Amino acid sequence: MSQQRRDLGKLGEDLALQHILQQQYQIIQRNFRCKTGEIDIIAKDRHIVVFIEVRAKTSDAYGPAYNMVTPSKQKQVKRVALHYISQNNLVNTQFRFDVIGITFQPGSDDYQLDHIQNAFQ
Repeated sequence: MSQQRRDLGKLGEDLALQHILQQQYQIIQRNFRCKTGEIDIIAKDRHIVVFIEVRAKTSDAYGPAYNMVTPSKQKQVKRVALHYISQNNLVNTQFRFDVIGITFQPGSDDYQLDHIQNAFQ
């Protein structure tokens, strides 16, 4: 992956983090990794543990950034979440999967942030 894409991803995650903090979410962990993959942000929305996948892109060609969370990516996020749930003994805890898509406007600092709660099951 190019440095430019890594920087874009980091910027997207930072903006997503700011957004969810403004929504009163409590951050549990960032960039949780295990052998099956990674989850960008794990947070708590009141009593619900929220696994958040962040996608950022530099243009709205081919649709919004949140469309980049494909069914295979959803499957991977679910596998990582199950690992996190069992590792932390959260079997009786409610949880959901959110997607935050950030599309930057070319040539400016403007961006569109879409937060889809309960984006997939």
